[in-house]
Formats: sequence, C-alpha cells, structure tokens
Amino acid sequence: MAIISISRAYCSKGKLIAEKVAERLKYECISSEIILEASDTFNVTEIKLSEAMYKGPSFLEKVTRSKEIYIAYIRAALLNYMKRGNVVYHGVAGHFFLQGISHAIKARIIADFDSRVSELMAREKTTEFQAMKTLVCYDKERRRWSKSIYDIDTTDPSLYDLILNINHISIDDCVNMICHAAAFSSFQPTAESKKNLNDLSMAATAKALIINKYFDAVVSSDDGHLTVLFPKRVSNRKQVVAGIENLLKNMSGINKMDIMVEEEVTAGSLMYMANR
Repeated sequence: MAIISISRAYCSKGKLIAEKVAERLKYECISSEIILEASDTFNVTEIKLSEAMYKGPSFLEKVTRSKEIYIAYIRAALLNYMKRGNVVYHGVAGHFFLQGISHAIKARIIADFDSRVSELMAREKTTEFQAMKTLVCYDKERRRWSKSIYDIDTTDPSLYDLILNINHISIDDCVNMICHAAAFSSFQPTAESKKNLNDLSMAATAKALIINKYFDAVVSSDDGHLTVLFPKRVSNRKQVVAGIENLLKNMSGINKMDIMVEEEVTAGSLMYMANR
C-alpha cells in the first residue's frame, strides 16, 4: 500500500483527517514522533528541531546554516520512518521530502480563511481579531520558511497529488478520497519505488551525519553504493576523506563508498547528484 503525507493549512482539520485515514487503513499515524526520533538519533533538543520546522531562519541562522542542519536531521528521520510502510504522516515538509517517491501520496488539505478563523476562535477561545492576526502571521511564516529553505512555495499545487478543500468536501469524503487513492495502482510500491526510497533515505542519513562538518557535501546512494561529492578546494584531501569516512564508519547499509573532492568534481556531476 501507499505511504501518505498530509500537509494542511493551519486550522483546516488536517490532523483529524490524517487520524481517520490511518484508522481506516490500519496505518500508523505520526507527526511529532519524527521530531522525537531525530532528537534521539542526532542528539539535538526537540525545541531546536521544532523551531527549525516551524519558523523561517533568522539572519544569524542563515549565516550559521543551523536551521538547515536541523532540517537535514528531520528529513533523515522521516525518510527512515517511511521505509516501514503503512504510515500516514501529517505535518510540515513531508511533501518536500517525498518528492520523486511514486508510492507516496502527497495530499494537501485547505479551507477558506473565514472558516479557519472560526476554527481557531473555537479552539483557542480567542477573539476574531486575534485569530485573524495569528493565521496571517502563521501563513506568512510558512511561505517564508519554504522559500528560504527550499525556494519553493508550499501552496504550489504541483507539489501534491491531491488538494482537498473542506469547504466543499466533507471530512468523511476527504478521508474516503485519500483511502480510495491509496488503492490506486499508481500508488502501489514497486521494486523501483522501494529502491528509490531506500536510496533517498540512505543519502539523507549520510548527509545528516556529516553536515555539521561538511555542509556543502552532496550525497547520493544507489543500492548501498554511497557517493559523496565535496565541491570545495581543500589543503589536505586525505584529511577530508578520512574525516568523512570516520563520520560514516558506523552507518549500516553501506557496501561501497566513493568520496570525491575539489577538482574531481565536475559541474555536470554536481547537477546530476543534486537532482537525485
């Protein structure tokens, strides 16, 4: 069966729909569990990881790239989790991380602004003005986050397989449509799609393990053959290679590793790796 990622506008019932889909399909439903897993795996506080996922980077974070480092940890955790199959993820960035995985359904739940204001007022027991202010700030922050990190607008419909407007479709019908889509042949796992997810997960994990020291390294995987391209001129190539090897020595699943540094890396190879 397909794996499912549900993105939603704030206060558009996305969590409820995800839970109902998971219940219907007998899938695991996850969200903040990814933050916990990334925190445990990479020894980073949950607060820092949560802030990285929900707030656009400050000037200092752009300089230090700390937010991008934390997101690399979360990406690795999510992709590793998704390999288990039978998972519904609801939250931010799933639609970014799972691009190119054919058995991943990427759904977007939307609602008009007035409905979201009413939902937030009921949920938070707040005034209409405060609810409107909160939603405007939240939407602006989400757009800033996706543009600054991925140069992508999270509202771009091409990112999703399904876009469901709960002002026109009931909650139960949204659940029915997502569950129905999960049975489509287009979204069934194949040997190739499983391999693509495994490769993406391995590359993301390797990148997360080396990103603190080798931020600009470009990592890809092909059936356990890991390739690391380091496109910066360095004074001691052997030291860089040894450093990367040391950081990855305990990572499981690697059966071969190639590390390319400075002049070994061509513009063509960088473009190829970046698109994998």
